[in-house]
Amino acid sequence: MPPSPRDETPDALVIGAGPAGLMAAEELARAGRSVVIADAMPSPARKFLMAGKSGLNLTKVEDPDRFRAAYGEGAGPVPALVEAFGPAEIASWAEGLDQPLFTGSTGRVFPVAMKASPLLRAWLARLDKAGVILRRRWRWTGWHEGTCFETPEGARTLHPHVTILALGGASWRRLGSDGAWVPWLREAGVTVHAFRPANAGLGIDWSPHMAPHHGTPVKGVALDAGGTRHRGEFVVSATGLEGGGIYAVSRAVRDGADLYLDLKPDWPVERVEERLATARGAIGNRLRKGLRLDPVATALLMEFGRPVPRGSGLAALVKRLPVRHAGLAPLDAAISSAGGVAWESVDPSLMLRARPGAFVAGEMLDWEAPTGGYLLTACLATGRHAGRAAAAYLEAQKAARKDPRSLEQSAFPEVDPQIITRRHAMHETLRAAIDKLDAGDWEAAHEASQADPGPEAAWLHAHLHRVEGDEANAAYWYRRAGRDPFPGTVEEERAALRDAVSA
Repeated sequence: MPPSPRDETPDALVIGAGPAGLMAAEELARAGRSVVIADAMPSPARKFLMAGKSGLNLTKVEDPDRFRAAYGEGAGPVPALVEAFGPAEIASWAEGLDQPLFTGSTGRVFPVAMKASPLLRAWLARLDKAGVILRRRWRWTGWHEGTCFETPEGARTLHPHVTILALGGASWRRLGSDGAWVPWLREAGVTVHAFRPANAGLGIDWSPHMAPHHGTPVKGVALDAGGTRHRGEFVVSATGLEGGGIYAVSRAVRDGADLYLDLKPDWPVERVEERLATARGAIGNRLRKGLRLDPVATALLMEFGRPVPRGSGLAALVKRLPVRHAGLAPLDAAISSAGGVAWESVDPSLMLRARPGAFVAGEMLDWEAPTGGYLLTACLATGRHAGRAAAAYLEAQKAARKDPRSLEQSAFPEVDPQIITRRHAMHETLRAAIDKLDAGDWEAAHEASQADPGPEAAWLHAHLHRVEGDEANAAYWYRRAGRDPFPGTVEEERAALRDAVSA
């Protein structure tokens, strides 16, 4: 369909046709608004389709608190938004597109068809029926007396009443998320944090003896990094380690934590030592017969544990095998990215403070999450929130033309007030933890710091490791808290901590 005059001044322009952009467009169309979606690629939602090739994991059914905690500190309102539009709501939405679902043994939710394409076709058909116009191969080039694009028909400038930016992060450039928008937003006064790889594999320069194991899955082990412990499968590839188990700890590794493997996570070290002592033969045979390690686990121990110790040292190595690596895979090889538009640059409706009428959704915002349904859930939830907020903004502007005082009374969709209640509860828990630390109960304070994913808890966690003299762990948790190590005394830091959680 060639461009029409209707394209020039739509009620709403959505830039980016991934899940966040499509969801925002749907909310605006539902509100009766004319909507144009512009996407640089020849077809929409390419990353969504690629993710669905091995089974489209829409969301995950689990305890709501655990689900929200997966987004970690620094996620802004994302935990509250996925509470408003989470696994149950996404399942209902997908079933409304005539896509039957099933829930796997781990709680992950998939379409029965497993692929993304049937759901996407049904979704695009519903948007088309609602009057939404999709413009392919329209590449946004910034704001210059309007919203400008390079198109197959030449340069075009649109003048929408509101804009939703949903251009993705900076991973998988070939699928459309190239981060080219960063300079234009910075020029407009928006803070954009540098992109970093998330959910990425580890690069390892293997010795030749690992070649027979390339492509082999590693099962039944636990991964430890920076206080994060995860049990999940991963794969030995020709260039390193890949898969969900690695992705789950990639954030901690990226932020500087060392990575360890526990090859017998269900056994205490004493049992490992006992079984190794009673087994006979060379080390390989003892690992196989005494511990029942499979060949790939044994190969990893030999690779990372050389020179392999004897006696209790070998048992300790089985339980805490250090992984030597060259760091995470490059950003373009990562499944997703961390970084993006800073939360202080948007208001609670996800509108840019520096550019009223422009909203942001999806992976453009500065949040991250592990794979397993969390990424897609947050993209859909932020797109829904931004679309609803943009529709409310248009209504408010319309009312203001009749009565300017109405803007003072208008209410845009904001974060659920329960997030403030939860924050107060977390602060109360942290104040109690500091009291316990003052009373000499380090373990109770440490346990409380681990139960809260927020930055104040990360700061307390750093302080606790500083108190015990573990400088490496303290440095890691200061980074997780987004702050430099405290320059004053332990007593001064504890007083500052108490002030922070009493605000």
